[in-house]
Amino acid sequence: MNDNELFEQLARGPLVKEGFDDDLRSKIHQQLDATRTSKRKLRPFRLSWLNGSAAVVLLFVIVLAIVNGQQHSPLNMADEEANVIQSNTEAASSPYATITNESQSQSLRSAVLIGLRKDTPVKDEKADVSESSYRTILIAPEEEELVVAASGKGIWMPFEQTFWHVDAVADTSEKGGQKVIAATAAALLPEVIDSTSSSIVREKLLYVSNRYLSLMQSKSTKDNTSVQSDVWVKDVTQLTSTARADEWAKGKKTLHYTVGELTGIEGSAAVIDQWTIARSSGQWVAEQPTTSSKISEWQEIDAPLSDQIVSHDKLALTWNEIYKYEPFAKDAFTSPTKDLLAVVVNDAIHIYAYQQPFKNMKQISIPLEGQESVIMVQWAQDKYVDSWKHMLRTWIPSTIKDGI
Repeated sequence: MNDNELFEQLARGPLVKEGFDDDLRSKIHQQLDATRTSKRKLRPFRLSWLNGSAAVVLLFVIVLAIVNGQQHSPLNMADEEANVIQSNTEAASSPYATITNESQSQSLRSAVLIGLRKDTPVKDEKADVSESSYRTILIAPEEEELVVAASGKGIWMPFEQTFWHVDAVADTSEKGGQKVIAATAAALLPEVIDSTSSSIVREKLLYVSNRYLSLMQSKSTKDNTSVQSDVWVKDVTQLTSTARADEWAKGKKTLHYTVGELTGIEGSAAVIDQWTIARSSGQWVAEQPTTSSKISEWQEIDAPLSDQIVSHDKLALTWNEIYKYEPFAKDAFTSPTKDLLAVVVNDAIHIYAYQQPFKNMKQISIPLEGQESVIMVQWAQDKYVDSWKHMLRTWIPSTIKDGI
């Protein structure tokens, strides 16, 4: 191929789409003209076939140098950055990249705070009465596993920006009763002295949220032959020692909420003041006492309970899905972030991390004692997980090594 043929091919522009433009073509012509002139001065004779091959090699060296210069010029740095962005975007859209990123960046977002009540029949009494004790357990993620982050006596309920301690306190008036008292977490629960009642008063919690509680009060005669029971829904501030002392000593009407005051419903059900919040078919519902002494046989009230009353109370799984985890499940709770599942069976509560990429995380179980039931399930999310662990460990240190 001679020089004229080479110029003819370049003139047809076969590589225009690969970066050859008029400016580049002009530079190539200038370089070739300069080469011709130099060669004429040094060698007046016609190029042999060997000289022609050398010219072709020289041509491609020149083309490569010019193209490289254009590719690495500041004007084309934006194109390189665009290529990097495009590569990253394609990697992010890959299903494998997505799984890797999630497994590296995600962590469990929830912790669950469980409150339990245990009823112990009172010995040597003719009436069907019992005394109640309580414990609270915080299950939280720690170092990529679920642990008992805190566990202790009493009910520790989240309220506003801190925790309150609620527990049954023995009546020191030697009547043998017990009252439920609430105080801020940092305060000690005071002794109870109730000398105004002629009967033995025993109280127990039926339900606890992040503000409201259901309280059952039973009064038995001195000879323990009969029992009268009342049940109310209160907020935690109505259970302080000051509020309760006013009730007992000054004969004030018991502080509590009617169904209408708390739920906003109207009609005959709105004025019901003897009622509770109880667990039924996997959710918290409003119920009122009947002639039956068994709470499980009380009558449900058609009054929807808002999130302000029961906090989070929505199952993220169907019962068929829950039964795959626990065929004998009696009750279940799922976190608002849909990553933790707590299943109640006859003798335990099993907590699972049920979503990817945590499905292989070992479950944790809370053994249940006889006559022990769930009265509180509260969830911490995201930044509040560490906050709850820190605060609760101040008052109820972890008992992982010694069991729950």
